[in-house]
Amino acid sequence: MALLLLGCGGSDVQRYRASGAVTYQGKPVSQGTIMFEPDTSKGNSGAAGMAMIIDGQYDTEAEGGKGISGGPQIVSIQGFDGVDPNPEYAPYGSPIGKGESYIKRFDFPAAQAVKQDFEMADVITAR
Repeated sequence: MALLLLGCGGSDVQRYRASGAVTYQGKPVSQGTIMFEPDTSKGNSGAAGMAMIIDGQYDTEAEGGKGISGGPQIVSIQGFDGVDPNPEYAPYGSPIGKGESYIKRFDFPAAQAVKQDFEMADVITAR
């Protein structure tokens, strides 16, 4: 029996570490996700990256993360308050703000690791 596996992007895609803090109204975001999508409108066709936010910090090299390709990115953040989590329907607590993703366009340096902090109250819708 033959098994064929297909995926997005090859293993030869160069990825770089992104890390930093995520706050909302100056306070660390308890839990959440941060996604890095190459901004194709600015010619970036690299690989997407992601990281979990834990106690206000994210790191694409942590478990479950994927490094970024660098260059222009669309950064999407979903944050949760961590209060009264319920494993069935709200494992991270209640959504922060209006419960929507916070989205911002951002130019990262190409071909290098970056440390970048984000304040969710300051980000704007990019799409």
